[in-house]
Amino acid sequence: MFIPPNIKVIVEGEGGEVKYSQGLSDYLRKPSIDLQMATYGNTLLDVLIEESYSSERLVLKQVLTGNAHADATRLIGSIAESLVVNLCNLHSEVNRVLGMYARFGQRPHKKLDDYVAVATGSMRAKNHFPQHYNPCAALLR
Repeated sequence: MFIPPNIKVIVEGEGGEVKYSQGLSDYLRKPSIDLQMATYGNTLLDVLIEESYSSERLVLKQVLTGNAHADATRLIGSIAESLVVNLCNLHSEVNRVLGMYARFGQRPHKKLDDYVAVATGSMRAKNHFPQHYNPCAALLR
């Protein structure tokens, strides 16, 4: 399918100025990293720093157990949970769908807009939702 070169994917800044731009044809084949970061939000480094896994000087602060498989699994799980929570809090439609599955529902419902996604073991929960902070819990019930 031919896509004219003047059709583009554009990310604008707060003032409406073009921050990033890429032809739609190129974007569909290989989206630029700048557009992906603008589209999907937090980078891995943002998550690692926010969750206190890394300092801003990129020094790993996590206590490792000596079991590389367990450490990697724990770190990847924490990062994934943080990214999912970010998506839920930024996009109500994502929150509705994932909330529906979490509640074993059959359809998304606007009532779920009244709920905030919280990663119970995250630093964000510890700082902003201390009543729900529980780094040992798999689920908040």
